[in-house]
Amino acid sequence: MAAAYLNKTIAHIEGGDVSGSIDESVRHAITKLAHLHFVTNGDAHRRVLAMGEDPRYVFNTGSLDVEVASQATAAITSDVVNRYGGGARGGRQRPFLLVIQHPVTTEGENRSHLEETLRAVSALGMPAIWIWPNPDAGTAEMAESLRHFREQSGAAANRMRFITDLR
Repeated sequence: MAAAYLNKTIAHIEGGDVSGSIDESVRHAITKLAHLHFVTNGDAHRRVLAMGEDPRYVFNTGSLDVEVASQATAAITSDVVNRYGGGARGGRQRPFLLVIQHPVTTEGENRSHLEETLRAVSALGMPAIWIWPNPDAGTAEMAESLRHFREQSGAAANRMRFITDLR
C-alpha cells in the first residue's frame, strides 16, 4: 500500500493463485495494486485478466521458487543438514522423508491434523527432516505440538531433525 500511495511501480509474483485461505484475499488485493504481474500458470493468468488487469503486463512465468531451487548448486551433506535446527543428528540416510506442514488459516484443527501427520511419519520408522511451519495463524499451536513431540517421543523423535529456518 505504501508503494501505491507513493506512485511506485509494483510487481506482483504469484497473483491469481487460489489457496482457499486468507492468502487468496490478500493476493487478490495486491493484484489490484500491482502494475506488473508474474503468474505461475494459465489458470492464474486467466484470473488476473478477469480482474481487469492489462494483458500487456501479465506474464505467465511459472513458479519462480522452482526456478531458484533449480539453480541451487550447493551439496546437501549431513554436515549442512546438522547445522540447522535441532533433534536427531547424523548422516543423511536414504531413504529419508522431507516433511513440511503449514497451518490451514481457515480451520481450527491444525493441532489434530499435525498430530495425525506426526503419528503417520513415526509409524514409517524412517529418518525425517521436518521443516517448521510458516508464520501464519495457527502456527503457534503447531509449533507447540512439534516441540512436545520432539521432547517426549523417544525413538520416533530420535529419527527426526527439526529445522525452523533454512536458507
